[in-house]
Amino acid sequence: EWGTMCDNGWDANAARVVCRQLGFNTTGVASYNKAHFGEGSGAIFMDYVRCSGDEARLAECEFGFAQSCAHSSDASVGCYGECGHREVRLVGGDSPREGRVEVCWKGRWTAVCDDGWDNTSASVVCKQLGFNSSNAFGGVNSVYGEGSGDILLGSISCSGSEARLLDCGHESYPSACSQQNTSSAFCNVTVKAAEEECAGGEVRLVDGDHPWEG
Repeated sequence: EWGTMCDNGWDANAARVVCRQLGFNTTGVASYNKAHFGEGSGAIFMDYVRCSGDEARLAECEFGFAQSCAHSSDASVGCYGECGHREVRLVGGDSPREGRVEVCWKGRWTAVCDDGWDNTSASVVCKQLGFNSSNAFGGVNSVYGEGSGDILLGSISCSGSEARLLDCGHESYPSACSQQNTSSAFCNVTVKAAEEECAGGEVRLVDGDHPWEG
């Protein structure tokens, strides 16, 4: 089951580990206390978390078990800064689950050419962002507006089993694509897959305005 952690001793090193485990960039992390993004519910598992900042997973840090902590002291994290390679985001939509697909490619955001783009490709994007990937819709012809700068990826070919968009077949630096031909994704199911079940040692961010905070 999912549970929160107490903010006693919560600092930037612990926040950095959470961001790393979730696949976000760790250059501009922020640690928050006093239930900055709202109070959680259920169990409070961890307290007095002590991390060096180099751990791969939060469960590798030293910690105690919460005994006298309330949800008003829930710890929170913001994973900010430049984008991390292979990250994806949706831009220009009315909600976080729709928009123009952009991929962090070598440290900067770039749109994806719609050559070969389909619902299967969109489902991988939804999966990578933590949304349910069933019934995803892939749009073409810049339906969520044009991006800016170069388009560095195209000819995406996904089977649907990939965990990340860049695990799919793709062409780097497509020569015959413009900002009028960018791809988009609509993640049709509003319930996030991460809310269905959890495995021991997993972490997630809840109730922030963006996927990288909460």
